[in-house]
Amino acid sequence: MRRIFLDGGAPPGATLARDLSSPEGGVLARAGLPLNARTLRALREHGVASCWVQDAAGADVAVSDPQATNAWFEAYGALADCLRALGRATEPLLRQPASRAVEEIRQRRPLAALSQSLEYVRGALPAFADLAKNVDASAGLLPDRHPADDIVGHSAHVALLTGRLGVAVGFSPADVSTAILAALLHDAGLLLVPEDVRRTPEVRRTPAEQRRYEDHAMFGEALLAPVAQRVPVAPLVAIEHHEQQAGGGYPNGIAGGNRILRAAQSRDGRATITLVSELVAVADRYERLTAGTAGEHPLSAPAARQVLAAEAGHRLNAEVVARLLEVLPVWALGAEVRLRGGEIEGARAVVVRHTFRRDRPVVRAFEDASGAVVEPYEVDLIEAQHVALEPVDRPATAPGVAAGRR
Repeated sequence: MRRIFLDGGAPPGATLARDLSSPEGGVLARAGLPLNARTLRALREHGVASCWVQDAAGADVAVSDPQATNAWFEAYGALADCLRALGRATEPLLRQPASRAVEEIRQRRPLAALSQSLEYVRGALPAFADLAKNVDASAGLLPDRHPADDIVGHSAHVALLTGRLGVAVGFSPADVSTAILAALLHDAGLLLVPEDVRRTPEVRRTPAEQRRYEDHAMFGEALLAPVAQRVPVAPLVAIEHHEQQAGGGYPNGIAGGNRILRAAQSRDGRATITLVSELVAVADRYERLTAGTAGEHPLSAPAARQVLAAEAGHRLNAEVVARLLEVLPVWALGAEVRLRGGEIEGARAVVVRHTFRRDRPVVRAFEDASGAVVEPYEVDLIEAQHVALEPVDRPATAPGVAAGRR
Protein backbone atom coordinates (compact mmCIF):
# COMPACT_ATOMS: atom_id res chain seq x y z
CA MET A 1 0.00 0.00 0.00
CA ARG A 2 1.00 3.64 -0.28
CA ARG A 3 -0.21 7.04 0.89
CA ILE A 4 -1.61 9.48 -1.65
CA PHE A 5 -2.99 13.02 -1.55
CA LEU A 6 -6.49 13.20 -2.97
CA ASP A 7 -5.95 16.45 -4.84
CA GLY A 8 -3.58 14.54 -7.13
CA GLY A 9 -6.31 12.20 -8.35
CA ALA A 10 -6.73 8.45 -7.99
CA PRO A 11 -4.23 5.96 -9.44
CA PRO A 12 -5.83 3.62 -12.01
CA GLY A 13 -7.49 0.66 -10.30
CA ALA A 14 -6.75 1.94 -6.79
CA THR A 15 -8.86 0.97 -3.79
CA LEU A 16 -8.83 2.17 -0.18
CA ALA A 17 -6.31 0.14 1.81
CA ARG A 18 -7.69 1.16 5.22
CA ASP A 19 -10.95 2.40 6.67
CA LEU A 20 -11.20 6.20 6.67
CA SER A 21 -12.19 7.78 9.95
CA SER A 22 -14.94 10.33 10.41
CA PRO A 23 -14.44 13.51 12.49
CA GLU A 24 -16.01 11.65 15.46
CA GLY A 25 -13.62 8.71 15.12
CA GLY A 26 -16.14 6.42 13.41
CA VAL A 27 -15.88 4.97 9.90
CA LEU A 28 -16.38 7.33 6.96
CA ALA A 29 -15.41 4.87 4.20
CA ARG A 30 -14.47 1.20 4.29
CA ALA A 31 -11.28 -0.42 3.03
CA GLY A 32 -11.77 -1.86 -0.44
CA LEU A 33 -13.76 1.11 -1.75
CA PRO A 34 -12.82 1.68 -5.42
CA LEU A 35 -11.36 5.15 -5.93
CA ASN A 36 -12.58 7.07 -8.92
CA ALA A 37 -13.47 10.68 -9.70
CA ARG A 38 -16.83 10.40 -7.97
CA THR A 39 -15.58 8.78 -4.75
CA LEU A 40 -12.59 11.15 -4.58
CA ARG A 41 -14.89 14.14 -4.90
CA ALA A 42 -17.12 12.81 -2.14
CA LEU A 43 -14.16 12.19 0.16
CA ARG A 44 -12.75 15.66 -0.46
CA GLU A 45 -16.17 17.15 0.30
CA HIS A 46 -15.99 15.36 3.65
CA GLY A 47 -12.63 17.00 4.38
CA VAL A 48 -10.35 14.04 3.59
CA ALA A 49 -6.99 15.13 2.14
CA SER A 50 -4.98 11.90 2.10
CA CYS A 51 -5.44 8.16 2.42
CA TRP A 52 -3.72 4.80 2.07
CA VAL A 53 -4.43 2.97 -1.18
CA GLN A 54 -3.76 -0.39 -2.80
CA ASP A 55 -2.56 -0.26 -6.39
CA ALA A 56 0.16 -1.66 -8.64
CA ALA A 57 2.74 0.90 -7.49
CA GLY A 58 2.23 0.06 -3.83
CA ALA A 59 1.78 -3.69 -4.23
CA ASP A 60 3.48 -5.81 -1.53
CA VAL A 61 4.33 -2.77 0.62
CA ALA A 62 3.31 -3.84 4.12
CA VAL A 63 2.48 -0.97 6.49
CA SER A 64 1.34 -1.81 10.01
CA ASP A 65 -1.58 0.08 11.51
CA PRO A 66 -1.39 0.86 15.25
CA GLN A 67 -5.01 2.05 15.11
CA ALA A 68 -6.11 -1.51 14.41
CA THR A 69 -4.88 -2.71 17.83
CA ASN A 70 -6.90 -3.22 21.00
CA ALA A 71 -4.49 -0.93 22.85
CA TRP A 72 -5.36 1.93 20.50
CA PHE A 73 -9.12 1.30 20.66
CA GLU A 74 -9.12 1.23 24.46
CA ALA A 75 -7.02 4.38 24.87
CA TYR A 76 -8.91 6.29 22.17
CA GLY A 77 -12.30 5.26 23.56
CA ALA A 78 -11.39 6.12 27.15
CA LEU A 79 -9.98 9.49 26.13
CA ALA A 80 -13.02 10.27 23.96
CA ASP A 81 -15.40 9.49 26.83
CA CYS A 82 -13.39 11.59 29.28
CA LEU A 83 -13.07 14.62 27.01
CA ARG A 84 -16.70 14.34 25.89
CA ALA A 85 -17.83 14.54 29.51
CA LEU A 86 -15.39 17.36 30.19
CA GLY A 87 -16.69 19.19 27.14
CA ARG A 88 -20.26 18.98 28.42
CA ALA A 89 -19.17 20.30 31.80
CA THR A 90 -17.34 23.27 30.29
CA GLU A 91 -19.72 24.10 27.44
CA PRO A 92 -21.27 27.10 29.29
CA LEU A 93 -17.80 28.67 29.33
CA LEU A 94 -17.20 28.48 25.57
CA ARG A 95 -18.13 32.11 24.93
CA GLN A 96 -16.95 33.51 28.26
CA PRO A 97 -13.93 35.84 28.29
CA ALA A 98 -10.73 33.91 28.95
CA SER A 99 -10.10 35.32 32.43
CA ARG A 100 -13.68 34.58 33.51
CA ALA A 101 -13.50 31.05 32.04
CA VAL A 102 -10.28 30.28 33.92
CA GLU A 103 -11.75 31.61 37.16
CA GLU A 104 -14.87 29.45 36.69
CA ILE A 105 -12.73 26.38 35.92
CA ARG A 106 -10.67 26.86 39.07
CA GLN A 107 -13.84 27.21 41.15
CA ARG A 108 -15.82 24.37 39.59
CA ARG A 109 -12.88 21.94 39.05
CA PRO A 110 -14.85 19.96 36.42
CA LEU A 111 -12.18 17.29 36.01
CA ALA A 112 -12.36 16.44 39.71
CA ALA A 113 -15.96 15.35 39.15
CA LEU A 114 -14.84 13.06 36.33
CA SER A 115 -12.37 10.98 38.32
CA GLN A 116 -13.86 7.70 37.07
CA SER A 117 -13.51 8.73 33.42
CA LEU A 118 -9.91 9.71 34.05
CA GLU A 119 -9.25 6.35 35.73
CA TYR A 120 -10.39 4.60 32.57
CA VAL A 121 -7.79 6.60 30.65
CA ARG A 122 -5.14 5.65 33.20
CA GLY A 123 -6.22 2.03 32.94
CA ALA A 124 -5.49 2.02 29.22
CA LEU A 125 -1.93 3.32 29.71
CA PRO A 126 0.03 0.05 30.19
CA ALA A 127 -1.11 -1.47 26.90
CA PHE A 128 -0.79 1.86 25.08
CA ALA A 129 2.74 2.38 26.44
CA ASP A 130 3.67 -1.09 25.20
CA LEU A 131 2.22 -0.21 21.79
CA ALA A 132 4.24 3.01 21.68
CA LYS A 133 7.43 1.17 22.59
CA ASN A 134 7.03 -1.53 19.94
CA VAL A 135 5.11 0.20 17.13
CA ASP A 136 6.63 -0.20 13.67
CA ALA A 137 7.97 3.18 12.57
CA SER A 138 9.00 2.16 9.05
CA ALA A 139 6.10 4.05 7.43
CA GLY A 140 6.78 7.23 9.42
CA LEU A 141 4.20 6.82 12.22
CA LEU A 142 1.74 8.87 10.22
CA PRO A 143 -1.56 9.83 11.80
CA ASP A 144 -4.53 8.16 10.15
CA ARG A 145 -7.34 10.43 11.28
CA HIS A 146 -9.80 12.90 9.87
CA PRO A 147 -8.41 16.47 10.02
CA ALA A 148 -11.49 17.54 12.00
CA ASP A 149 -10.74 14.93 14.70
CA ASP A 150 -8.41 17.58 16.09
CA ILE A 151 -8.68 16.96 19.82
CA VAL A 152 -9.18 13.26 20.61
CA GLY A 153 -7.63 11.80 17.46
CA HIS A 154 -4.82 14.33 17.42
CA SER A 155 -4.05 13.80 21.11
CA ALA A 156 -3.99 10.00 20.77
CA HIS A 157 -1.49 10.21 17.91
CA VAL A 158 0.63 12.75 19.81
CA ALA A 159 0.62 10.40 22.81
CA LEU A 160 1.83 7.48 20.65
CA LEU A 161 4.69 9.59 19.29
CA THR A 162 5.49 10.94 22.77
CA GLY A 163 5.69 7.43 24.18
CA ARG A 164 8.09 6.39 21.44
CA LEU A 165 10.16 9.53 22.04
CA GLY A 166 10.18 8.86 25.79
CA VAL A 167 11.74 5.47 25.14
CA ALA A 168 14.24 7.04 22.74
CA VAL A 169 15.44 9.63 25.26
CA GLY A 170 15.81 7.03 28.03
CA PHE A 171 12.70 7.51 30.17
CA SER A 172 11.85 4.76 32.65
CA PRO A 173 8.66 2.77 31.93
CA ALA A 174 6.84 4.74 34.63
CA ASP A 175 7.97 8.05 33.15
CA VAL A 176 6.95 6.93 29.66
CA SER A 177 3.43 6.21 30.94
CA THR A 178 3.30 9.58 32.68
CA ALA A 179 4.43 11.35 29.51
CA ILE A 180 1.77 9.50 27.49
CA LEU A 181 -0.95 10.53 29.94
CA ALA A 182 0.17 14.16 29.76
CA ALA A 183 0.17 13.96 25.96
CA LEU A 184 -3.33 12.46 25.88
CA LEU A 185 -4.58 15.45 27.88
CA HIS A 186 -2.31 18.17 26.47
CA ASP A 187 -5.02 19.78 24.31
CA ALA A 188 -7.92 19.51 26.77
CA GLY A 189 -8.03 23.32 26.74
CA LEU A 190 -9.23 23.25 23.13
CA LEU A 191 -12.61 22.22 24.52
CA LEU A 192 -13.04 25.89 25.47
CA VAL A 193 -12.18 27.13 21.98
CA PRO A 194 -15.32 27.34 19.80
CA GLU A 195 -15.32 24.82 16.96
CA ASP A 196 -15.70 27.55 14.34
CA VAL A 197 -12.47 29.15 15.61
CA ARG A 198 -10.61 25.81 15.58
CA ARG A 199 -11.82 25.13 12.04
CA THR A 200 -10.69 28.54 10.76
CA PRO A 201 -7.16 28.55 9.27
CA GLU A 202 -4.77 30.61 11.38
CA VAL A 203 -4.13 33.11 8.59
CA ARG A 204 -7.88 33.86 8.42
CA ARG A 205 -8.56 34.20 12.15
CA THR A 206 -9.23 37.62 13.59
CA PRO A 207 -6.83 38.78 16.33
CA ALA A 208 -9.54 37.98 18.90
CA GLU A 209 -10.03 34.49 17.48
CA GLN A 210 -6.29 33.83 17.50
CA ARG A 211 -6.02 34.98 21.11
CA ARG A 212 -8.86 32.62 22.03
CA TYR A 213 -7.10 29.78 20.26
CA GLU A 214 -3.83 30.48 22.04
CA ASP A 215 -5.67 30.65 25.36
CA HIS A 216 -6.24 26.88 25.10
CA ALA A 217 -2.88 26.38 26.79
CA MET A 218 -4.01 28.41 29.81
CA PHE A 219 -7.42 26.69 29.82
CA GLY A 220 -5.71 23.30 29.77
CA GLU A 221 -3.55 24.11 32.78
CA ALA A 222 -6.63 25.19 34.74
CA LEU A 223 -8.62 22.10 33.72
CA LEU A 224 -5.80 19.74 34.72
CA ALA A 225 -5.01 21.42 38.04
CA PRO A 226 -7.02 18.77 39.98
CA VAL A 227 -4.61 16.03 38.82
CA ALA A 228 -1.46 18.02 39.62
CA GLN A 229 -0.77 16.10 42.84
CA ARG A 230 -0.86 12.71 41.11
CA VAL A 231 0.48 13.79 37.69
CA PRO A 232 2.25 17.12 38.22
CA VAL A 233 3.57 17.19 34.68
CA ALA A 234 0.08 17.15 33.08
CA PRO A 235 -0.85 20.82 33.70
CA LEU A 236 2.73 21.83 32.88
CA VAL A 237 2.56 20.14 29.47
CA ALA A 238 -0.83 21.71 28.80
CA ILE A 239 0.51 25.24 29.31
CA GLU A 240 4.01 24.73 27.87
CA HIS A 241 3.60 22.68 24.69
CA HIS A 242 3.43 25.80 22.48
CA GLU A 243 6.43 27.49 24.07
CA GLN A 244 9.53 27.68 21.87
CA GLN A 245 13.24 27.16 22.45
CA ALA A 246 14.12 30.76 21.60
CA GLY A 247 11.31 32.12 23.76
CA GLY A 248 8.89 33.17 21.04
CA GLY A 249 6.01 30.85 21.89
CA TYR A 250 2.91 31.20 24.03
CA PRO A 251 1.46 31.81 26.57
CA ASN A 252 4.46 32.93 28.66
CA GLY A 253 7.31 33.18 26.17
CA ILE A 254 9.68 31.01 28.23
CA ALA A 255 12.71 29.48 26.52
CA GLY A 256 13.88 25.89 26.29
CA GLY A 257 17.02 24.08 27.28
CA ASN A 258 17.65 22.65 23.79
CA ARG A 259 19.11 19.64 25.54
CA ILE A 260 17.81 16.36 26.91
CA LEU A 261 20.02 16.42 30.02
CA ARG A 262 20.01 19.86 31.65
CA ALA A 263 19.19 21.80 34.79
CA ALA A 264 15.61 22.72 35.61
CA GLN A 265 16.51 26.40 35.31
CA SER A 266 18.71 28.42 32.99
CA ARG A 267 21.97 29.86 34.27
CA ASP A 268 20.33 33.19 35.02
CA GLY A 269 17.71 31.45 37.19
CA ARG A 270 14.78 31.71 34.81
CA ALA A 271 12.49 28.74 34.36
CA THR A 272 12.84 26.70 31.17
CA ILE A 273 10.38 24.48 29.37
CA THR A 274 10.15 21.03 30.98
CA LEU A 275 11.53 18.12 28.97
CA VAL A 276 8.19 16.29 28.74
CA SER A 277 6.60 19.43 27.30
CA GLU A 278 9.38 19.56 24.72
CA LEU A 279 8.75 15.94 23.75
CA VAL A 280 5.05 16.67 23.36
CA ALA A 281 5.82 19.83 21.36
CA VAL A 282 7.89 17.85 18.84
CA ALA A 283 5.26 15.09 18.63
CA ASP A 284 2.48 17.70 18.31
CA ARG A 285 4.27 19.51 15.48
CA TYR A 286 4.98 16.33 13.49
CA GLU A 287 1.44 15.08 13.96
CA ARG A 288 -0.18 18.29 12.79
CA LEU A 289 2.18 18.60 9.81
CA THR A 290 1.37 15.08 8.59
CA ALA A 291 -2.36 15.11 9.46
CA GLY A 292 -3.06 18.61 8.17
CA THR A 293 -4.92 21.35 10.00
CA ALA A 294 -7.79 23.65 9.11
CA GLY A 295 -7.18 24.96 5.60
CA GLU A 296 -3.73 23.36 5.36
CA HIS A 297 -2.59 20.41 3.29
CA PRO A 298 -0.93 17.49 5.12
CA LEU A 299 2.71 16.81 4.36
CA SER A 300 4.39 13.53 3.50
CA ALA A 301 6.65 11.99 6.13
CA PRO A 302 9.86 12.98 4.25
CA ALA A 303 8.66 16.58 3.88
CA ALA A 304 7.66 16.77 7.56
CA ARG A 305 11.15 15.54 8.52
CA GLN A 306 12.61 18.49 6.64
CA VAL A 307 10.36 20.94 8.49
CA LEU A 308 11.32 19.51 11.89
CA ALA A 309 15.02 19.68 11.01
CA ALA A 310 14.60 23.32 9.96
CA GLU A 311 12.78 24.23 13.18
CA ALA A 312 15.15 22.40 15.53
CA GLY A 313 17.02 24.72 17.87
CA HIS A 314 14.90 27.86 17.60
CA ARG A 315 11.39 26.45 17.84
CA LEU A 316 11.82 22.81 18.92
CA ASN A 317 14.36 21.13 21.20
CA ALA A 318 17.17 20.18 18.81
CA GLU A 319 18.17 17.00 20.65
CA VAL A 320 14.58 15.77 20.91
CA VAL A 321 14.08 16.40 17.19
CA ALA A 322 17.27 14.45 16.51
CA ARG A 323 15.93 11.50 18.51
CA LEU A 324 12.65 11.52 16.60
CA LEU A 325 14.49 11.66 13.29
CA GLU A 326 16.51 8.64 14.42
CA VAL A 327 13.28 6.76 15.20
CA LEU A 328 11.63 7.68 11.88
CA PRO A 329 13.01 6.40 8.57
CA VAL A 330 14.64 8.92 6.26
CA TRP A 331 12.27 7.76 3.51
CA ALA A 332 9.07 6.26 4.91
CA LEU A 333 7.60 3.12 3.38
CA GLY A 334 4.66 3.98 1.15
CA ALA A 335 5.77 7.59 0.67
CA GLU A 336 5.71 9.12 -2.81
CA VAL A 337 9.01 10.60 -3.96
CA ARG A 338 10.47 12.14 -7.07
CA LEU A 339 13.65 10.76 -8.65
CA ARG A 340 16.49 13.09 -9.57
CA GLY A 341 19.35 12.10 -11.86
CA GLY A 342 20.07 10.25 -15.08
CA GLU A 343 17.54 8.91 -17.54
CA ILE A 344 14.78 8.68 -14.92
CA GLU A 345 15.00 12.34 -13.93
CA GLY A 346 11.63 13.60 -12.71
CA ALA A 347 9.93 10.20 -12.41
CA ARG A 348 7.53 9.64 -9.51
CA ALA A 349 7.98 6.59 -7.35
CA VAL A 350 6.94 5.02 -4.05
CA VAL A 351 9.33 3.77 -1.35
CA VAL A 352 8.85 -0.01 -1.19
CA ARG A 353 11.79 -1.39 0.86
CA HIS A 354 14.49 -0.19 3.20
CA THR A 355 18.11 -1.26 2.88
CA PHE A 356 21.12 -1.20 5.20
CA ARG A 357 21.57 2.46 4.20
CA ARG A 358 18.86 4.57 5.86
CA ASP A 359 18.99 7.12 3.04
CA ARG A 360 19.10 4.69 0.10
CA PRO A 361 15.88 2.65 -0.12
CA VAL A 362 14.40 0.66 -2.98
CA VAL A 363 11.70 2.61 -4.83
CA ARG A 364 9.13 1.63 -7.45
CA ALA A 365 8.62 4.17 -10.24
CA PHE A 366 5.10 4.41 -11.67
CA GLU A 367 5.02 7.71 -13.56
CA ASP A 368 7.52 9.45 -15.84
CA ALA A 369 8.53 13.10 -15.72
CA SER A 370 5.69 14.10 -18.07
CA GLY A 371 3.08 12.60 -15.73
CA ALA A 372 2.37 9.58 -17.93
CA VAL A 373 1.67 6.33 -16.06
CA VAL A 374 4.28 3.64 -16.82
CA GLU A 375 4.61 -0.03 -16.01
CA PRO A 376 6.03 -0.04 -12.45
CA TYR A 377 9.75 -0.78 -12.20
CA GLU A 378 12.08 -0.82 -9.19
CA VAL A 379 15.21 1.20 -8.59
CA ASP A 380 17.66 0.15 -5.85
CA LEU A 381 19.38 3.33 -4.73
CA ILE A 382 22.30 1.34 -3.32
CA GLU A 383 23.12 0.41 -6.91
CA ALA A 384 21.86 3.59 -8.59
CA GLN A 385 24.22 5.95 -6.78
CA HIS A 386 23.61 8.73 -9.29
CA VAL A 387 19.90 8.90 -8.36
CA ALA A 388 18.67 11.15 -5.54
CA LEU A 389 15.21 11.47 -3.98
CA GLU A 390 13.09 14.44 -2.99
CA PRO A 391 9.62 14.62 -1.42
CA VAL A 392 6.78 15.15 -3.88
CA ASP A 393 5.59 18.01 -1.67
CA ARG A 394 7.88 20.93 -0.93
CA PRO A 395 7.84 21.87 2.78
CA ALA A 396 9.53 25.21 2.20
CA THR A 397 6.37 26.46 0.50
CA ALA A 398 3.83 24.43 2.45
CA PRO A 399 1.24 26.41 4.44
CA GLY A 400 2.12 26.94 8.08
CA VAL A 401 5.80 26.00 7.82
CA ALA A 402 6.93 29.50 8.63
CA ALA A 403 4.14 30.17 11.10
CA GLY A 404 5.83 30.71 14.42
CA ARG A 405 3.10 30.33 17.02
CA ARG A 406 0.92 27.36 16.09
